[in-house]
Amino acid sequence: MDNIDSAISKLQSMLSTEEGKKDLEGMINSFTGGEQKSENFSIPNINGIDMGSMMKVKKVIDTLQNNNDPRSQLLLSLKPYLSPARGARLDTAIRILNIGKLPVLIKNIKI
Repeated sequence: MDNIDSAISKLQSMLSTEEGKKDLEGMINSFTGGEQKSENFSIPNINGIDMGSMMKVKKVIDTLQNNNDPRSQLLLSLKPYLSPARGARLDTAIRILNIGKLPVLIKNIKI
């Protein structure tokens, strides 16, 4: 309960200033993919967590969860015809394919 109260008090203090309102609007826009209105917007650190890095990690996770890879699609199309044991191995193979994309994604995003 103390965490919720402290989060609410931080939000109230952030909304009490004009700069805080702009920062909050920028954070919301960055999470929702909206355009950033202020050019000098900086994502603040909250409880020691760098929000800029969190946004980069979120982008990597979203890309990994995207199942548009034709190799994964082919394997998933075979799954209904496999036994449950082989289906489980197939899921593992798809996870390995996704993990193989991770170094390229990290290099492109420059974490």
